[in-house]
Amino acid sequence: MDERLAQLISDYQRAVGTAVFLMSESGIEIPLNINDPLNLNIPAQGELNGGIRYVKHGYGCWVHLPEGEVDFDFGQRGEIDGFDEWRLWKFCQHRPNTYAFDTQQALLDCVGHAFKEGKLAASSHNLYYVVDSVRSLGEKAARILVVGCALPHWTRDSVLTLSSQCFDSANLMFEHYEAVKRLLTKEQKLSSANILKFRVYLLSWLGYLHTTAKGFKDLGMRRLLQNKRPESFLDLIAKCNEVGKLEARHTDDLRVLRNNIFHLRTNDEAIRQFFSDDGKRMEWARGLHTAFASFFSDYRVLAEVHYLCSGRFGESQIRGKSTKRRKKKGREGYGETAGNEGRVSAPTSSR
Repeated sequence: MDERLAQLISDYQRAVGTAVFLMSESGIEIPLNINDPLNLNIPAQGELNGGIRYVKHGYGCWVHLPEGEVDFDFGQRGEIDGFDEWRLWKFCQHRPNTYAFDTQQALLDCVGHAFKEGKLAASSHNLYYVVDSVRSLGEKAARILVVGCALPHWTRDSVLTLSSQCFDSANLMFEHYEAVKRLLTKEQKLSSANILKFRVYLLSWLGYLHTTAKGFKDLGMRRLLQNKRPESFLDLIAKCNEVGKLEARHTDDLRVLRNNIFHLRTNDEAIRQFFSDDGKRMEWARGLHTAFASFFSDYRVLAEVHYLCSGRFGESQIRGKSTKRRKKKGREGYGETAGNEGRVSAPTSSR
């Protein structure tokens, strides 16, 4: 990505983050989805803490920060890291002589070029987002962008996607496999149905474990943590290295096994080969699984902290669950009140 554009996007996203955090500190509930801003129960315009003016509009707000104005829309799922050419240009105009774009057309051309090269992704809501890929952006541009919103929205976070699509499946199969194994230990035998389950759960777990390991490597996890995540995520480097060292020990064996699990085969020789070392590969697979579980768990904790500290409350699982509970409680309370009123006002029988 063009480093001039990366710097502009980073500064814009950081300003939006400041505005959203200030809104939250001023008592405005941050929306969880695109429809919530339309229903915000706040004046169309007013002042936030510190006398900072805001104007509510459509899907977002205009906020007059001390360092200059910023105008933004919330995304489809409450994202605050989206932007368009017009808002970037307005942002430039309120900070003259700061960015190397002399005309609006020059900025439009730069954004268009980044989109064609796949460095920006477009949403259905006419907003652009920076792709979550160090290789595509270039490391210097990626480092610049870390200063902005830094962490992608949870729906576009490649690490969380890897966890949910691959590792969570591996973990589910592992738990089922362990349950059947405990049953075998207890009863010393399995029914034909449970023998089938044992085989399916075991092989599915190992297959998904390989897919997780491959995705981890393809993402270039160490570089991603260094160049595309906030500084606090550097604490995960040690666990990232641990996963890498473990994965390298039997990566080819696991790959061959995975290919034979999910492809039509004429015999089970490759599968038998994987288990022909007195349990050493299985011990390794358990260790790798544990390392992944620890890494993804810590990543989710760091992400949650970042959402809360950056005012990105719409992405916080803790904040989201709390909001849903409050709304549910409110609906239940309203229903109970309405029900009581109905019973009180209902005519009574004369008999």
